[in-house]
Amino acid sequence: MAAKKHPESVQDRLRWAREQAEVSARELDRLSGKAEGACAIFEASDRSALVTTTDAYARTLGLSLDWLVRGNGPKPLAREIRRAVASARKAVA
Repeated sequence: MAAKKHPESVQDRLRWAREQAEVSARELDRLSGKAEGACAIFEASDRSALVTTTDAYARTLGLSLDWLVRGNGPKPLAREIRRAVASARKAVA
């Protein structure tokens, strides 16, 4: 049996990365320039988000879009995700 490398869905990967960054869905929306509630709705659904939305979350969290959408590539390190969010917080302050 193969070991599970990454959370299964884009929603699971987004939630996992957001939790690693210790950032709420509401704050991720604010840092990413998205409408309040967009992240929570996306995480709770089984539908795809717009590429622009997914890309904004990936950039804010310092993730590869390919990893976030498809799970391809190495799993990001929590400290790198937190560092990216800290930079995003400074940029919007």
